Amino acid sequence: MKKIFISLIILMFLSGCGYIVVETIPMSERENAGKGIPIIVLPFSDYSGLDVSAMSRRAALLNDSINSSLVRHGFLPAVQDDVINFLIEKGVIKRLSTSTPYKEEYLKDYSREMKEFVANLYKQENPTQKNEFVALNEKLLLALKDRFNSRYVLRGRIHQMGIQDLDTINPVQAGILPFVFKTGSRIVFGVGSTDTYEALNNVAVGAVLGGAFAQETFPLDPKRFDAKDRENIKDINRGVWLGGGPGLGWMSHKSGKVSNAVVHLEMVLQDAVTGAPLWSNRIGVEVSPESSFYLGGDESLLKAALEYAVERLIEDLTVSFNGRS
Repeated sequence: MKKIFISLIILMFLSGCGYIVVETIPMSERENAGKGIPIIVLPFSDYSGLDVSAMSRRAALLNDSINSSLVRHGFLPAVQDDVINFLIEKGVIKRLSTSTPYKEEYLKDYSREMKEFVANLYKQENPTQKNEFVALNEKLLLALKDRFNSRYVLRGRIHQMGIQDLDTINPVQAGILPFVFKTGSRIVFGVGSTDTYEALNNVAVGAVLGGAFAQETFPLDPKRFDAKDRENIKDINRGVWLGGGPGLGWMSHKSGKVSNAVVHLEMVLQDAVTGAPLWSNRIGVEVSPESSFYLGGDESLLKAALEYAVERLIEDLTVSFNGRS
C-alpha cells in the first residue's frame, strides 16, 4: 500500500508540471491551409496599462511570436527592425527612452509586487511618457507598400496582457491546505469582500476545525508522564490543537497562490492600396499551471498564452487568405 501511495505521488508530480490553456474568447473556425505572400507587421497598440519597460519587453515577445507564426504558415513578413525604423522616420511612432533612476532596480529579481510598486513610482515621475501612435493615412500606407513591396499590412491591439491571481479551490493547483480551508470558508462564509475578510474567515474555520478535532493524547502522550502531570499534558495538547487550527488557517491564506496569464489580442489585416480591412479577429486566452508542482514562472505562462493566441489568429488569417483565392 505504501508503494502504491508513493507511486501515485510521483505520478502526480510528473504529470502536473505543465500548464492549462483556456480560450475565454473563442474564434470562429475555418479550414486551415497555408499560402505564402509578403506581409508587413506593424507594432501593436498597447492598451494593457503596463509601464514602458514592460511594454517594450512584451512587445518584442509579441513581434517574435507573430513573425515566427507567419513564417510557419508560409508568409514572408518584412524585417521587423526595418519596419520600426521606417515608422520612426515617418513620425508614425516615437522611440521612447526607458532610462530612469529605477531601471537597474526594476530589472532585478524582485517579486511581482515590488516590480509593480517601482512601476507606479516610474509612472508618477514620467506621466507624459506613453506609447504614442499616429493614425495611418492613405499616403503612409502606400509608402509602406512601396518600401516593403507588399500591399498587406497586419495591425492589432493588445487589450490585455499580464499575470493575475487565479481564485481556485482545485487542490492539485493550490495545494491540500488551501483547498481544505478555502472550501470550508466559502461554504460557511461565502466569498469575502476583501483579502482581510478572507483571511479572517480562514482563521475562523481553522479555529472550528482545531476545536472539533482536538486530541488530549496527541502530540504528547500523557501516559509517558507522571500521574500528577497528565492533566496538564492534556491541556497542553488541547491548546496545541486550538492554537494550531487558526495558525494553519492563516498559513493557508498566505499560500496556495496560483498565477493566471491573461492575453487578449485583436488583429486586423489592411489593404495598403485601398485602406480597406480584409480580415479581423480577436481572441482571449488564459493559461494557468496544471498543478502546484509547476516551476516555470509567470513569464513562462505569459509566453505560452501569447504564443497560443498568436498561433490561433495566424491560423485563421491563413485560412481567410486561401478563401479569397
